Amino acid sequence: MKLKWQWLKIVFLGLLTLLVLQTGVIANPVLKTPLAPLAPPDTSSPQGTISSFVENINQSYQTLMPAYERYKEEPGLFPSSYVHERARQAEILFKRAERCLNLSQIPSRLKQDKG
Repeated sequence: MKLKWQWLKIVFLGLLTLLVLQTGVIANPVLKTPLAPLAPPDTSSPQGTISSFVENINQSYQTLMPAYERYKEEPGLFPSSYVHERARQAEILFKRAERCLNLSQIPSRLKQDKG
C-alpha cells in the first residue's frame, strides 16, 4: 500500500513539474477554448490526456490570478462580481483537469478530505 502512495506522489510531482514548466509557454491570459463545463477532457490517448490536463490547469491559473490581483486591490472584504465570476470559471477548468486523473484507486473518504 505504501508503494502505491509513493508512486502516486511521484506521478503527481511529475505532473506538477510539467505544469510549472508549461506555464511559462502560455503567456496570454485569455481563455483559448470556450468554457463548456459539461464537455469532457480529451482522454482518447495518453498524450491527449496530459495535454488536456495541462491546458485546463493553465487556463484555470490564468483565469484566477488576474482576479486575485484585482481582489487584493479592491476595498472591502467581499469580492466583486467580476472576481466571483472569474473564480467560478477557474473552478470549472480545474474540475475538468481533475477528470483527467484516474482516482479510482483512491478511497472515497480520502478524496473528500483532501479534495
